[in-house]
Amino acid sequence: MEAKREITISNCICYWIIEEPSGSKSIGTCKKCGNTKEFFNYTDTSVWSSEYNYDTITE
Repeated sequence: MEAKREITISNCICYWIIEEPSGSKSIGTCKKCGNTKEFFNYTDTSVWSSEYNYDTITE
């Protein structure tokens, strides 16, 4: 039988549930330990950056 360990903020590998965006930040709550954290709703770089060289992709 496997022993159950108590999950605490210090030993949790968090599974974040993040509220819907409504401003520059959203609050996330860990599904396992209940810890909360602020997440930014933007990035300072674009995923579709023109700096990426798509010619190097091989299939």
